[in-house]
Amino acid sequence: MRARTAGCRFDEVDGVIYFDDVEVPWERVFVNQDIALPAKQFHGTPAHVHQNYQCNIRLMVKMQFLAALAHRITGVNITTNFPQVRETLGQLAAEVGMVEALTSAMEVPGTSTRTSSARIQRCSAPARSCPSNCTPRSSTPCGTSSAAE
Repeated sequence: MRARTAGCRFDEVDGVIYFDDVEVPWERVFVNQDIALPAKQFHGTPAHVHQNYQCNIRLMVKMQFLAALAHRITGVNITTNFPQVRETLGQLAAEVGMVEALTSAMEVPGTSTRTSSARIQRCSAPARSCPSNCTPRSSTPCGTSSAAE
């Protein structure tokens, strides 16, 4: 019998297949020799938001499983009432609750960034380094407002 890791049954398995000789019709090719297009796919579209949400769901489910497993193990070992074990289980439960709350918050519909005077906050910083919740890459510095475009 082969030994298997828990990840082979309970985790997402990714795979890559390489082919030597493949014919792809040109009408199916959407990126060719255009480096900017794939570079913009995550911050030019909401793809990064959906990816973050999916990762949070996976993290939440794994944390719930591990916290329940830890509680079950302490119950089997009759150590649940030890102060240090209760503290650790409480910390795990708090962290699970935090991730659950963050995931629920991601599901709440957002509101417009426009103010009553029809102005919008823009940021000149690259999307990854923007220090606030403003719309990235405009002509005004981060934290300042400009007329809506």
